[in-house]
Amino acid sequence: MLEEAVLLAARQRLAQAILSDGIPDTRGIMLVSIAEPCGLLGYLLDQGAAGGAARGRRRSGWCEGRLPTSRASGIVGVAQAIELGCQMSAFRIALANIQFPATPEESIALAEQAIAQASIERAGLICFPECFIPGYRGMGKLVPPPDPVFLERAWSVIAAAAARANLVVVLGTERVVDDALLITALVINREGAIAGFQDKVQLDPSEEATYSPGSGRRVFQAGPLTFGVAICHEGWRYPETVRWAARRAAHIVFHPHFHEAEPGGYRPTSFADPANSFHEKAALCRAAENTCFFATVNYASAGSPTTSAVVRPDGTLLSYQPYGKPGLLIADIDITEATGLLAARCKSV
Repeated sequence: MLEEAVLLAARQRLAQAILSDGIPDTRGIMLVSIAEPCGLLGYLLDQGAAGGAARGRRRSGWCEGRLPTSRASGIVGVAQAIELGCQMSAFRIALANIQFPATPEESIALAEQAIAQASIERAGLICFPECFIPGYRGMGKLVPPPDPVFLERAWSVIAAAAARANLVVVLGTERVVDDALLITALVINREGAIAGFQDKVQLDPSEEATYSPGSGRRVFQAGPLTFGVAICHEGWRYPETVRWAARRAAHIVFHPHFHEAEPGGYRPTSFADPANSFHEKAALCRAAENTCFFATVNYASAGSPTTSAVVRPDGTLLSYQPYGKPGLLIADIDITEATGLLAARCKSV
């Protein structure tokens, strides 16, 4: 791909500058890779935007910076760039591993609290479990009938919270479309504007009496981070939903889900326990088979068979939330690790 070729050439030029203590000619390709010596990815900027003194502006979750340049000498100020930010492409995410709301109103309050806490933790994005607002309809949960007016109000409150916190929100919720109730993830950008929805396309058979399937897939942007969403059953059972996003440059796929203990069910204490169900092993596979990060987020509940976790692009576990413990799982991911290599190599059947 052209973008990959440009990025590779830019990386090579920066490496040349560092190793030879020289300044390569970068006319035509302006690289702001201030974290590349630390294995992190920067940004590609046009020459006009990159000119002037080096400057950086820290935001929640990621750092934005620019290098001084000139047409005569290309990139200069590598040392300043390195000093400016070895966290240039380190993106901090938060997974809201919190309790199931007792009422729809409580779901709003709990979401606001989690967003505020994620901001304190300097996360750039927070993701909630499946249908957190107003609550997932199933497993004996008493959730009031669908109410589009309530949902619009709830989304407005959460959008305002996102803007105050200056972070992106991936909100597990539901919506009514043509009298059909859909499970969805609402993405709200850091300014509080709605970026769009990712509806659940592949329903679990047990959901078909309550919900209707959505259609279509998309990717979203949060600063330098490109991401997709695969909701519960479709992420566990349909690897294609994750590969679709990875083949479209997603660094990470978020996986909101609902999974509570069943009578007599296995209660794990460590992630991907061989004695447990396949689910957490599937999370490892979704990352490894696509060379992308995979972030799965569940509710906090006693005896839950799955928990919230972040998996690296090589299929190894980065971090997970202790089972049943409410709280935010905070993780720093290096988006340069998410090359999407194996997803891109997949040939059509």
